[in-house]
Amino acid sequence: MNPLLLTGVALLWAVLPSAVMSATFPAGASRMECRPRAFWVWINKDFLGSNQWQIQVVDDSRRPYTVTSVIASQCGFTITRDLDDNVEIRISYFACPVKSSDDSKFNISLQFLVSFPSGVVSYDIVMNCLLPVPWSPREMICEENYVEVSVTRIVPNQFGLEGLLLGEQSSWPVVLTQDWYIDFQFRNGTVLTVSSSTATRMGYGVRTTTTRVMLRSPYNTPQSQVMLVQNLPLEVTISTMSYKQPWVILIVETTTACPVGPPVLTPTSLTWVTPAILQPIVLDLQNYNDEGPTMGIDGNLITVETVQQNGYKLFRNDTAVGITVPIGAPGGKIKSDVQNNLYGTTYAIRLLLERNWRGVRNDITRHIAYKFITSQFQPQPLIFIDYTVPEWQYFNISLGNFAPDVAVSILNIKNQPLTPGEAAGRGFRLTTVPIYNGTNSFFLQVPFLDPLVEQTVLPGYMRQYTLYITYTLVLVSSGKTITFTAVVRAKLQDIVPPSYKGSCSTKRLIMDLTHGSMDQYWVPYIGDLPLTEELSRSQKYIVAGNGSVFHLEVPVPAVGLVYKEVTLERTVARLDFSLKDNQTLETMSSFSVTCNFTTGRMLVCLPNGTMIATILSADVLPELDARRTHLRDPKCLPVEANSSMALFYTSSSTCGTSRLFDGMYLVNENSIVFNRELIPVQKPVISRDTEYKLTIRCRYPISQTKRVYGKKRLIVQRGAKVERKQTPRKVARRAPNLQLMLAKDGSYDTFYSAEDFSQKNLASAVLCLEVDLLQHGEQQTLGLEDCWATQTANSDDAMRWDFISHRCAVAGASHSTSLKDSPVENVKRFAVKAVPSADVNGLRGPVHIHCRVSVCDGSQAGQEACVQSCDPREERTGFVSDRVTEFVSLGPVEILAMEDVVSSKYSGEKQWMTWPWLLSVGLAVIGVLAVASIFLGIRAVNC
Repeated sequence: MNPLLLTGVALLWAVLPSAVMSATFPAGASRMECRPRAFWVWINKDFLGSNQWQIQVVDDSRRPYTVTSVIASQCGFTITRDLDDNVEIRISYFACPVKSSDDSKFNISLQFLVSFPSGVVSYDIVMNCLLPVPWSPREMICEENYVEVSVTRIVPNQFGLEGLLLGEQSSWPVVLTQDWYIDFQFRNGTVLTVSSSTATRMGYGVRTTTTRVMLRSPYNTPQSQVMLVQNLPLEVTISTMSYKQPWVILIVETTTACPVGPPVLTPTSLTWVTPAILQPIVLDLQNYNDEGPTMGIDGNLITVETVQQNGYKLFRNDTAVGITVPIGAPGGKIKSDVQNNLYGTTYAIRLLLERNWRGVRNDITRHIAYKFITSQFQPQPLIFIDYTVPEWQYFNISLGNFAPDVAVSILNIKNQPLTPGEAAGRGFRLTTVPIYNGTNSFFLQVPFLDPLVEQTVLPGYMRQYTLYITYTLVLVSSGKTITFTAVVRAKLQDIVPPSYKGSCSTKRLIMDLTHGSMDQYWVPYIGDLPLTEELSRSQKYIVAGNGSVFHLEVPVPAVGLVYKEVTLERTVARLDFSLKDNQTLETMSSFSVTCNFTTGRMLVCLPNGTMIATILSADVLPELDARRTHLRDPKCLPVEANSSMALFYTSSSTCGTSRLFDGMYLVNENSIVFNRELIPVQKPVISRDTEYKLTIRCRYPISQTKRVYGKKRLIVQRGAKVERKQTPRKVARRAPNLQLMLAKDGSYDTFYSAEDFSQKNLASAVLCLEVDLLQHGEQQTLGLEDCWATQTANSDDAMRWDFISHRCAVAGASHSTSLKDSPVENVKRFAVKAVPSADVNGLRGPVHIHCRVSVCDGSQAGQEACVQSCDPREERTGFVSDRVTEFVSLGPVEILAMEDVVSSKYSGEKQWMTWPWLLSVGLAVIGVLAVASIFLGIRAVNC
């Protein structure tokens, strides 16, 4: 290394303690890459924290020096931060401390020093890189803090100028860097000639190798000038380097030009514009041949496909070459900022523009420019939402929407500042919830009974709880803060809640409830079943009470339990007990107890039609080998088995399960069969085993059955069912997985499931419906052929209302239908709006919605055959040959047409009886039978 580069640099030991410990980076603390023209190093921000750090380099005489900003621009270092705020170090292959071999192999060794509270630690950074892309005759790099140009060293040989043009290398010895001179030219025609050593003292970097001559300069030197080319600014330094010998003078053109104009910023995009031709460094405009620009992100060139996918625009015209990036596009990052206590965001991206052009013969130039661009500050209004449900006895509030680099620093509640950790210690729950577009919202739950919550007693056994809160939020990267203040109030009837105690016996789950002051107004539930005398008697519950304590024991197995695990070794069951308001059926209090039991003889009938059964060898005389049992379908073997026990799972539509109606019940039945061993195997006539068959049967009340199984196969998907006709048709290579869903609003971002129908709320005048093809090939297209509604689950019901026919939207006297655009070919959307009508045959609920859809495989039928269009005259006879037809249904959904509102509700019968054993006075028995219509909560939407 040239010792002249050390002029004015303070030695490291003058500023650091004498004791420096050496260590290696822990895993994940650093990352290194060999890029085409530089070493790239990243140091993780979490590893550094707030500790001071610096880079140390040792020269050829073993003297260390610190890489300051001046040394960095002179020696080819760029020290910055990446978009994630990690330290990023870029080191040119021609940097001062880099050692090279034939300008194709490069290595560097430096130390990264971190000042921890315990002392200074030195971490070695050693890299060896091979040149991945050959050098061009001239290369220019416009880095963020310096400009570097390198030119091939070509010396004329005995064949004269032709050798120079052919790029032949001579066998000259390497000329010492100190022996070169630099001529700087100015606009007024004057020339400043300095030696390489003088140029070094002026802040320039000069280096020669066996094949190249390099000149590096900082920006804004006295020798540089700003020129306007096509009205766009370039910083230009006009210079040549020369070396003299008695018989020849070697002159190298080292003029540099870098675009320095500011970006063009709009609220939606940012644009970097540079001159179409960098005229100061183009040697021959007549022979100029531009090979076209290429753009990159974070120092890496990207393909044309990536440019298009990310929404970038790389353009070139007669006057300019530029890049336009939409704000928020991939490759950049949205960062938070605060101005005058106003929250907002900026968008940052690191662009790269590479240009290559040719001139006469070997005049080939590669020009690379880096540009870090940050958009203007965009204010973002804060959204504060109160989700508090008073019966839950805590405030539930959210504040958003913030970029990921924002965190809650302090919660000031009633003038009491709390850190997030202190708030958690008081029972507060602060969570960060992703929302959309990469933003977060901070959800906070504060118990009503916390001393910092103000309480006010109101008439009617009501209590008002008031939360005075001020958020202090911090921008992690910059440390800036912003505050937000809110006042939240909630009213609650002052009650004494019940208390619970759970326990387990060998065969039962046990719960003891100590009554609160409001229990007489609440109804007990086991899971989603009301705890009636009939349920207790049929399932052999043990129910007892003495007026203040309610005792419940539930055997295993029994209806109402949740089975978390069933294996040969154990059965894990959970009892979910809740108290619901006897008018609104809102859950006021709940409790769960989970117990482990030894698995024995068992038959469990799950609500979805699944049967779980065991068979024990000891129950059979003579005993059999349980491992040789199966269901009606011999292919359905035990899910677990040993010689003494076997465990079976079967659904209502598999393994030969039969389904029949017995009065008001649906009965699913199967059999566990013992597989006898016969001798001889080829023509069995003798068996040591006796025949054995165990029949298992589950009965479901039809009024409580969620799905009735007929002759059609049903596939349940998120509350919808898919009916597949048994008529012959063309089948795709894989049967598609379809579902019909009801969206919560016109954005089609979130959808209702079957459980959501239990919410009670005002509904929308529009039903936003979507059909999805979940599993599909690359060329498969979904087509919406026909959609209609019926009063029953039977899609062939005579009473029907058409929504879509032959792919065309249908409008009736009581409703209208509109088709909606969808983002992909495997999703179709439409909306149905009910309107007031005097027609007795108008659309009214409850109804079931059905759709007949097509799945067209473009790889077989051709893409043209898969084009969907509305054509009511189209013949349907030829349709099946091109596409696979499927049916999908949803319901029941009740549509109530009013002037401005359509209510949708999930209809089902619920029976509950006020629990007589909970009444402490008189043990009065009140029997109530009610049919509940549970309204589905939908915001007012416009699809």
